[in-house]
Amino acid sequence: MDRRLIVGKWKAIVMWLFCTLSIMTATFVSASLAGEKRMKEIDFEEELVEGMNKRNLDSLSYLGEKEDDRKKKHLYRKRSGFRGETKELLREMRYQ
Repeated sequence: MDRRLIVGKWKAIVMWLFCTLSIMTATFVSASLAGEKRMKEIDFEEELVEGMNKRNLDSLSYLGEKEDDRKKKHLYRKRSGFRGETKELLREMRYQ
């Protein structure tokens, strides 16, 4: 056999092993994380407003508890310091 063909086959085998090990590692990590419960609290240090709301454009003055479909009340939190960071990020990306 030609030496280049043998080297090509070895490269293919090594790449296959690398991909397989990467997938196995990712699967193992995600499986180990799935057993842990997600944190119920968000800690943004001092720039925190109580509450959790899926509508991210609501005003920060809207605070309190909300009843969902299951009639359970929950307290939500919202970070108040995103506005300045968003403007700065857009300026850095030259979007504005």
